Amino acid sequence: MNSLQLNDELLCASVEMNFLLDSQDGSFAAVPDILLVLSHQSGKRLSLQIVFLGECAFSQDQEVFERKLQREIEACPEVVMVMMIVITEDGYHSPR
Repeated sequence: MNSLQLNDELLCASVEMNFLLDSQDGSFAAVPDILLVLSHQSGKRLSLQIVFLGECAFSQDQEVFERKLQREIEACPEVVMVMMIVITEDGYHSPR
């Protein structure tokens, strides 16, 4: 936090779970599972900085998941930390 160029008197941190990320060229859009967004008043407009990005996958192809996460990072290069959670299962068992 100390390395960020923000006036902490005007700083507001929020956790977002429905925040659309768009790449600058418009080729990619996604809604990550969780983001920590810092916002501050910069002149007359609100400036946002995404510092944490988290994604969780359940029984998803890990290569596809990593590619999606990489594209999300490219869409917001100011991210300081990323968390990737992969949940797997041994196999499906029908109810008894």
